[in-house]
Amino acid sequence: MGFKISWIAVEGMAKAQLLSALGFSDTDVEDEANETPFSAADLGNGWSLIWSNDVEWADPSLAAHLPSGVSSVAVRLHEGVMYSEAKGLLGPEVVWSVTHDSQQDLMHLDVVGEPPELEAVRDASVAKQAADDSDEVDYIFSIPVEIAAKITAFSYDEWDLRTATRPRFTAVALVR
Repeated sequence: MGFKISWIAVEGMAKAQLLSALGFSDTDVEDEANETPFSAADLGNGWSLIWSNDVEWADPSLAAHLPSGVSSVAVRLHEGVMYSEAKGLLGPEVVWSVTHDSQQDLMHLDVVGEPPELEAVRDASVAKQAADDSDEVDYIFSIPVEIAAKITAFSYDEWDLRTATRPRFTAVALVR
């Protein structure tokens, strides 16, 4: 089955500001495993994040509710069909995007703009894919996720990449 989620991380906004901007309220109830429909965390590095268990939720249109000039990263992924995308935004404008859809092709990668770290991440993943004779692992799937992790220091399936600790997520409720 796997993860079928999305999240948006915003730089330079406290968690409470991000929640208010996107119409959420904090329940202050810890959601350690991100099991509620929405949860949020302050990543402790200048980024705040809202996680959704709805793969479609983190649409770039959310950035229209943020103050202009704010940098954000939106990620959507579905491990069941091996689909992943990461988009970098400045205000409501998509500055770059990286999308992998294995239903199109195992090596599918659609790149728009100039995503940070693309070359190194892509080269490493393509090399792993080429070395795997089984074709049972989709290494290209990880490219958008790894680029987002390099920017925000957060990966959906790992602990905080800087401190080896898990950010404290709390359940949040949509109020609008």
